[in-house]
Amino acid sequence: MPRLPVVSSLSGIWPIASYLHVPKHMPAPNWLMLGSAFAIDKGSLNLNPAFAAKHDVLLLTAAHSFSPWRCFKLNIPEDWRKARYVTGKVMQYDAHGSADVTRTCELGVVAVHPTVDVALVKVMKPDEFRKQCAAGPKDAPPAEEGEAADVNDVFGTFRLTTPDFATDDALVTSSIMGFRGRGSLGNTEWPSEEAVKAMPAEQRKALMEEQRNAVGKQDYNVCQVSLVKDPPVTDVPPLVPTSDAGELKGPASSIYSRAAVKSGSCYAGMSGSPLVFGPLIAEQPGQPRDAAGLLFQSGLKEKRNTEVLYVPSSAMIPWLESLK
Repeated sequence: MPRLPVVSSLSGIWPIASYLHVPKHMPAPNWLMLGSAFAIDKGSLNLNPAFAAKHDVLLLTAAHSFSPWRCFKLNIPEDWRKARYVTGKVMQYDAHGSADVTRTCELGVVAVHPTVDVALVKVMKPDEFRKQCAAGPKDAPPAEEGEAADVNDVFGTFRLTTPDFATDDALVTSSIMGFRGRGSLGNTEWPSEEAVKAMPAEQRKALMEEQRNAVGKQDYNVCQVSLVKDPPVTDVPPLVPTSDAGELKGPASSIYSRAAVKSGSCYAGMSGSPLVFGPLIAEQPGQPRDAAGLLFQSGLKEKRNTEVLYVPSSAMIPWLESLK
């Protein structure tokens, strides 16, 4: 399969979606959140051997993708806010980097970090998932004669790594690669209920229709940021949202690093994306790339276009290595 630039740079990163299904109250699952996730290189971590053997394909993502009520003001009954009612799916993508809803696999939550917005999830049918990855995008150009798809070229992984800064004031450019919500689904600020009611009927109808059919409306996006050796940290406000717009909050007493935006923007749906540094495309098939951390959100409200908040790799490694 030819190495397509978008596909190669996305290797190891996928769009995901979560669903809420309360059997006696819903005829079918309703979509809950859109997000991004990336595969970890288990070999670069000192994981518990039994734990590593038990879980084949492990992905990191934002915990709020599976429990958004921890971070958003949502009109969901308290009794419905249970982990057993939430499921997830990981999707493949086409040659242009858009989610492909015809090729999915179920996800299961393995563990949620106790203090930061990070969840470890597993692919429930790893063999099927690897076959989907090996097949590549359905709309990719046909393979040249004698050329075969390499599962490792599409199924990439990431090492959780701290950048090696040459000097104390050196900057390292990192690319946040993930899947944004298309159109208004990528808005980091959702209009309040009052604002929606005040919209013209046609605009309100279009907005509601976009929300009802959201899964799969996820497109590849890149935002470049500058990382510093000793990144400033932010004490994110407590869990309970204070605004009617449902402004994103983080888990109580959580500490996140901040990075300055150099180019591009982050959008809703990109939470859980890796901060990739070093080669943006693996130099050799199957070679892991480096991730400095996991995107939490696109900055605090007043600085959304100039900085992002992320969970550094150094905060995730001890937790992952403690899991049993």
